[in-house]
Amino acid sequence: MIQYKMNRTKLPNIIYVILTSTLIATIPGGIGPIHFSGISWLIAIFFSIYLLIQNKFRCSFPLWTCLPWALVLLFNITRLNYDNSLQRLIMLLCPIIVGCAISTLYITEDMLKKYLQYLRYFCIAFFIIFAMKSKILFTLSLPDTTALAADVMIGMILISIFTITYFNGEKKDIYLIAGLLLVPFIAMTRMAMMTTALTLPLNFSKITFGKRAALCLLVLFAGIIALNTERVQKKMFYSNARNFKKQDMIKLFFKEGVNMVDIIKKNPNLATSGRGNMWKMVSRSTTSDPIFGKGIGACEKFIYDMTYHNAKYPHNDYLLTYFDLGIVGIVGLISTILLLMSHTLMTGLKATETTRVLLLAMSYSFIPFLLMMITDNILVYSSFFGNLQYCTIGIAYACFRTSKMRAGLQTGSQTKNS
Repeated sequence: MIQYKMNRTKLPNIIYVILTSTLIATIPGGIGPIHFSGISWLIAIFFSIYLLIQNKFRCSFPLWTCLPWALVLLFNITRLNYDNSLQRLIMLLCPIIVGCAISTLYITEDMLKKYLQYLRYFCIAFFIIFAMKSKILFTLSLPDTTALAADVMIGMILISIFTITYFNGEKKDIYLIAGLLLVPFIAMTRMAMMTTALTLPLNFSKITFGKRAALCLLVLFAGIIALNTERVQKKMFYSNARNFKKQDMIKLFFKEGVNMVDIIKKNPNLATSGRGNMWKMVSRSTTSDPIFGKGIGACEKFIYDMTYHNAKYPHNDYLLTYFDLGIVGIVGLISTILLLMSHTLMTGLKATETTRVLLLAMSYSFIPFLLMMITDNILVYSSFFGNLQYCTIGIAYACFRTSKMRAGLQTGSQTKNS
């Protein structure tokens, strides 16, 4: 049962559970055969379901926005024909369940500010774990290769939040932003470098056009520098491809009329980590089941067999979803993202203070994810970074409901007194 205590300032325990479990998911290893990343989302979903039942499903989260995707997933319960199909289905639903559960809570503006402060502590702990996983604490050098995709996604959520708090007056958050900008560079995730950096000029905070233009130029300049570093060159091109490094990048783009299509399609030296070949083979295999797909887990098995057990995913979430769930799955996924993104944006514009900040930040956070899905399989980690994202959405909606409830009580009291 929801308890409305107007003097309540302590955050509910479920918030600490979600934050802690998300942080645990970034810790490598585990206890015996049980990996930390495997138990973290189970903890989150167990307590979330318990909270939903306890509060009689009275959520303020706009569940209807997630129905297209949720219904597609639930329909596929009858087609769990592959290894780990059920687990993947539950993991995809996990963030939605978490968001709904958190939104049943009674949250005040003071509690939301406390949550934002805990996110700062979370970010610092995240930096420490990330530095240990990437081994820069021990080697004092940047690694050539990493396996930190899930960490990068968490970083993208955090920078979406702290960029807006910075432009809303929290100037100390610039240090967190600087650290979060380095995360994809250290992890050597190419698309994430771009999408993370673009958060600075494209975020939904209220800043002038001049500042956005200046930030765009800053991002472009930083991108040129990053592209010309030895690490990125080795990652981007085969045999240290110097055909683009030797040239002045500004001249390359603006004076000689060369664009990204020339670099991607006309440069045989571009390293794509096998994406091109995998995409072609996966695309050819989707023609037999274009409407409903082959079932959750089908693409994973196909890639695993095709690459002789060297890979599991095609580095493209749209293609993975199309293979597994068909056109229906693609429509359901995109519809849910766009509906939730627009609803959080519209609600955020009507909200005030911290509620506004978090809703606008979470609305924007879907944009880099949509871009990341072109070259990566971020849905595989949705129950890790997604829990943090939907928890933040849920707590913001809970606070928005509380504000409306209090405003209604005050209006009713004034009307009665008059």
